[in-house]
Amino acid sequence: MATQLVKKYNMREEEFLTCAKEQDGNLANDILEFADYKSIFTNQWQDAYHTKVLGLDDIVMNKLMIAELKQMNSDIGIMAERERDSLNKIEGWANDGVGMTVAAKDFGFSGARKGINNGNWDKLVLSNNQIKAAIVANFGILGPLGLTTVKRDAFFSEIAAIDALNTAKNLKEEKKKQVVAANLVFFNDVYADMMFIADTGKRLYKISNPKKAEAYTISKILRRITHKVKKENTVIIDSHITGLIYSLETGEELEGAKVWTNNNLTGMLTKADGIFSVGGEAANTTKLYVSCTGYKDKVIDIEIDKGVTMELDVDMEVVESE
Repeated sequence: MATQLVKKYNMREEEFLTCAKEQDGNLANDILEFADYKSIFTNQWQDAYHTKVLGLDDIVMNKLMIAELKQMNSDIGIMAERERDSLNKIEGWANDGVGMTVAAKDFGFSGARKGINNGNWDKLVLSNNQIKAAIVANFGILGPLGLTTVKRDAFFSEIAAIDALNTAKNLKEEKKKQVVAANLVFFNDVYADMMFIADTGKRLYKISNPKKAEAYTISKILRRITHKVKKENTVIIDSHITGLIYSLETGEELEGAKVWTNNNLTGMLTKADGIFSVGGEAANTTKLYVSCTGYKDKVIDIEIDKGVTMELDVDMEVVESE
């Protein structure tokens, strides 16, 4: 009976590749100290790992497939943003409807908007189908309120196009997963080497150079990657400020920090990853406010241009006990 292979890494393949590349660069810079610490780290071992990373890059970053997926995501994003106007109008007519089979709040408008905001196209498609079913069931009521046959059919065409492109994207992503699965033994081998480098680097520099030890810490690299991806996937309508709230003393992300500006008083609370994003900023000087239990409040003056996303990480200082 054949033994089933198990994926040893708990991250997306693109994240895995970035971590592997960073450890490749770290090892190249510190090979002499590594070799002095452990004899296994010879130039030959380093060259072999570098070759593996190049092979990993060829498999993960299938240039044509990546370009196609990126274009598909971009195209769906554009269509999804256009759908917002239709959602607002249909929701208005649904709110005015009397005697419908479902209440306006149950049409699926909220789910569709969440799908658009988060770039979750599967959720958007699911919610769109829910909205379509509700429209069909209640068209006799919605029609006289303003949802004409022409407008209904135009909306159905909008969501059908999103559904079709998302289906094509999912099929391409599934094909990419199959390529990864076919190379799982190789991927696990690279992962084992990467973690060996990471663990050695952390032990080697933990006391003598804590900052360098962080460069070998996979969780730190993943945090930075995730933050960057969230920023790049944000659809910019107005100016945004996004970043990370963390403890100055420990470097740990802070959960439950309140972040707001003088243009966005509602603001938001950070989750466990410490990441924040506040939008709706005008093109002028604004103030960013951060408050977190156990830490000193912070106010930062910011100059921001219209239509940009500013990245800003904020360190918070612990309130000293009296």
